Amino acid sequence: MFRFVISLAFLYITWAQYGVPMRQPVQGYGHPPTPFYQPVEVQPLRLPELMAPPQFLPPFPRWHGHGSRSRSREDDCNDCRPLRSGCSPFDNNCMMPKIKYFDGKHCQKAIVHCSDTQNMALQTDESRIISYGVAVEKVIRCGRWGRWASVDIYGDRTTFDSLSCVKNVTTVVA
Repeated sequence: MFRFVISLAFLYITWAQYGVPMRQPVQGYGHPPTPFYQPVEVQPLRLPELMAPPQFLPPFPRWHGHGSRSRSREDDCNDCRPLRSGCSPFDNNCMMPKIKYFDGKHCQKAIVHCSDTQNMALQTDESRIISYGVAVEKVIRCGRWGRWASVDIYGDRTTFDSLSCVKNVTTVVA
């Protein structure tokens, strides 16, 4: 107990020697505001630049899609007419697919797209199924004799003039 009293007295004396820090004076309305330091504006460093070396590119033959074509290209690919709808006007389970046409590297191509939300089958005018499922999308190409061509779900090449998207199709792949 004696040690406790001694250590308590020692702490009190030590604490009393260190005074409480003085408060900063409160500035009233009559005092000037603290000084404002101006921001430093840095200017960009401008270095001399050298001229870019000239680029020598080999001439590239330009083909704008008009004029005569080579004989081998004509045999490979002809101009196809726009796809027609393969749906009858009275069929509620059939709809025309969305089609975007573009010219590919050698031939005219198209992206065919069926509904995003329903199970659909992309079907030709001869009832051959090219693709099926939800959000069906297929790239088709203009084939020989001015007909569109693609590969069906069995891997066989097929040509067609019209396409349709048919709802609620169940297909057995054999």
